[in-house]
Amino acid sequence: MAKIADYVKAGDPGQTADQLWKLYYLDCSRIRVRLAENPSIPDDMLKELIADTEGEVRAAICRNPRANQIMLEQLVADEDINVRLELAHEPNLPRHLLECLMEDDNPYVRDIAEGTLDIVTLEDQLKEMSLVSEPAHLARVGKLFIDAELISEEDLELCLTMSQLQEIPIGQILIRQKHFTPDLVLYALRMQTLVRTGKLSLDDAVGKLKAQAENTSPLSL
Repeated sequence: MAKIADYVKAGDPGQTADQLWKLYYLDCSRIRVRLAENPSIPDDMLKELIADTEGEVRAAICRNPRANQIMLEQLVADEDINVRLELAHEPNLPRHLLECLMEDDNPYVRDIAEGTLDIVTLEDQLKEMSLVSEPAHLARVGKLFIDAELISEEDLELCLTMSQLQEIPIGQILIRQKHFTPDLVLYALRMQTLVRTGKLSLDDAVGKLKAQAENTSPLSL
């Protein structure tokens, strides 16, 4: 019978191949999920897991950095809707595969994949984000939220700290902790771009963001 210690070992990349195979033969789906995520599992085990009878085990392979393009494409086309739903939630899935899931036969898969792609797009924009500027004034996009009275300086600092400590992108922190919708954060980024290029004043950008927030329903708690 599998134990909690076995579950921990299954996800430990420091385990030897022999140790990982012993865990595999415990015949526990939860253990196999952890093995599927472990970047140190042997190639032959990875091939076994991609054909596992349990959908949650197959889906877990998408979180393994050693999963190749063929494996990911196989998972995206998996006949089990639960596998495709799991992949649709995965922000590290290559963009073109998320786009494939957006055309899935199942509407739930399509909707989730679209939402995940929105988050991915948001994070890409945040990574590319430079300073918002006006003559004699510099401000990051966070200042737009502060000046629009949507977040305090203390809350923004807390979100940035959480992002660093948890290694979660700042966009996801803002959405999870402050319950901003992806659309609202993307709108703020568009306003920032207009300010940076001189097409909009900072005051106007703040006013537009505030108005947008008033017309946007927050995410459910």
